[in-house]
Amino acid sequence: MKFKHVAAGYAVVWVLFIIGICIFEWNALDDFQFSYEEENARKEILAELRTNGMSIQPDKTTEEAADSQKLKTFEIIADTSMTITVKGSGETVLAKESLEDAIYEDYSGLSGLPCSKHVYEVKAEAITDIVVQDRNGNEIQPVDNDYVAGSYCHDEELAKIAVAKFEPYLKHISGMVSLDDLILVMQRDSKAYAAVKNSQKSLEWMIKAKSMEFTKEEVTDMQIFDENHFACDVYIELTKIPDTERERTVNEQVKYRVLYEKKDGNWYIYSFQTK
Repeated sequence: MKFKHVAAGYAVVWVLFIIGICIFEWNALDDFQFSYEEENARKEILAELRTNGMSIQPDKTTEEAADSQKLKTFEIIADTSMTITVKGSGETVLAKESLEDAIYEDYSGLSGLPCSKHVYEVKAEAITDIVVQDRNGNEIQPVDNDYVAGSYCHDEELAKIAVAKFEPYLKHISGMVSLDDLILVMQRDSKAYAAVKNSQKSLEWMIKAKSMEFTKEEVTDMQIFDENHFACDVYIELTKIPDTERERTVNEQVKYRVLYEKKDGNWYIYSFQTK
């Protein structure tokens, strides 16, 4: 009798187990059928929208990820007075490296406007997407990704002033012009005047010149910071005859980067460095 009850119970458990499996499989098949039908319905809707000329916008996250993969990193040179933007991008422009430049430091001290040169890292699809403007909003075309060089200009009147103001300095270091005469081209409070004054002992050992002729003068890489300050490279070739018993012609070439400052309507040399 007991054996019959045990067998019956065992049979009931198996029946219930089989029924449970059937129910689970049926639900899984039902879910699969629903997903299949839902996917087909979505495809039909998209096809109909395209047929009617409507565009489908991709997922924003996917689009942004795709755009970020297109971006390249470019290194450019610019100064802090310039504005850097990237067409169609909200990417941040990072200053990677500061470039030392004595002329920029001197201009900053004179004008009270912090200004320095940097290497910047910019992310863009192409270098042509990078837009750099000067302080007046004028777009700058780079020279080998150097926007500082791209900002160089030429003003013939300023170029004439630049060489005319620099000639007396070259005559002074050859003993043809006194330190007091340099006041016409250098203010006493300028860095250039201080440097020349401090070098007087060294100049005593220099061979003086009887005459000096400037055979070639060029002004390049002019940078107009504002109406009262500009910098440029001054290149001069000269011929001089030393004041010695044996007269002989000496040819020299000099090149300086010079910062000029206008005070009371007159231009003066504020500082310079050899190149």
